[in-house]
Amino acid sequence: MSAMSDSSVLLVLTNVPDRDTADKIARMEAAGISVAEQPWDDETPIGRIHFVNLIATIPGASKDRIVVGGHYDT
Repeated sequence: MSAMSDSSVLLVLTNVPDRDTADKIARMEAAGISVAEQPWDDETPIGRIHFVNLIATIPGASKDRIVVGGHYDT
């Protein structure tokens, strides 16, 4: 991702898609945060579930980065 080269904060959030996912993305983009989706399916104790990582990049002037990760347990 070339957008990360100018970033100071990178957020990686694991998300179970629901009707709020589009709203989450729209709210981040409205705040000037670019969002990429990374979808996959995986087996869980309750069956196969579709997940999506939301990778949000907050632009900054520094070449240093802060990475914040979140995890959803099924």
